[in-house]
Amino acid sequence: LNNQYGGGEAYKIVSCDTVRISNCLFQSQSSTNFYFGQLYINGSRGVLVENNNFNDNASIYIYSSATGYSDVRILNNSNIKGHNPLKIRSDNSDLGLKAVLKGNSFPSGSYYNIDISMDYSLDTLIFEGNSMGESTYSSYVFYLKPQALGILKKNTFENREMSAQNIDSIVSNRFIGSENQIALNLNSGASFIANNYISLGGALSSTGLYVRNISGVKIVNNSIENIGTSASAYALRLEGGATNITVKNNIFSTKNGGVPVQVPSGLTNLDWDYNNYYTSGNIIGSYNGTNYSSVSA
Repeated sequence: LNNQYGGGEAYKIVSCDTVRISNCLFQSQSSTNFYFGQLYINGSRGVLVENNNFNDNASIYIYSSATGYSDVRILNNSNIKGHNPLKIRSDNSDLGLKAVLKGNSFPSGSYYNIDISMDYSLDTLIFEGNSMGESTYSSYVFYLKPQALGILKKNTFENREMSAQNIDSIVSNRFIGSENQIALNLNSGASFIANNYISLGGALSSTGLYVRNISGVKIVNNSIENIGTSASAYALRLEGGATNITVKNNIFSTKNGGVPVQVPSGLTNLDWDYNNYYTSGNIIGSYNGTNYSSVSA
């Protein structure tokens, strides 16, 4: 499927029922515009896109519909890049979208990054086993409505911040290579964050997992290593005002002198235990304006 000169989508699926696209080549001659060489899926159900090669410059756009529930599966495709490799949009005026993306590769080199915004209460996102390379600009964006279902599992995110909103579970992912930024930025939603590996560094301020003023978050069995050299290199940072937070069985490491855990103001109803802390500096944690040099302190 070749869109040599751009100017529109290479292939459109609109208001269709039961469509399968497999073992195709999506090829675009330009990566300077999102709409060049694009697979565009709008308001369709039973759509399966599997085992295709997007040849670096082609991309995918999935959109929900006001006329019916949409259902799309994107499985085991390679080289999804383009100007914007993946966009998913579901508006609150539409009738919902279930998007399942598993086993796809999004190589480095896109200008913008993966951008998912699903704003209907019946939306479902399952994003599992995908590998994401570094983009030139922007973070990974996964924004869902509070009542929607979102699962991020066994993915690899490289070199860019991942910004999440109302994702139910973030489990067994790898966040690697970020520098001077936040690796996993949780903006809202009582997420279950477990068994993730987060590694980052840099010479400026950086944070492995940043939880905003949110209640009900569970952070368990994660390994977060910040090798940054700044005094404001944190493994975990929790904003004050959050309630009912669980933090258990995690490893928080800042081996180049940073602070493993930073909590600027007080929290209420904490369930916090069995965590390991390491730093080559003198502060293992800062809570409500007080620095601590040991767990017993």
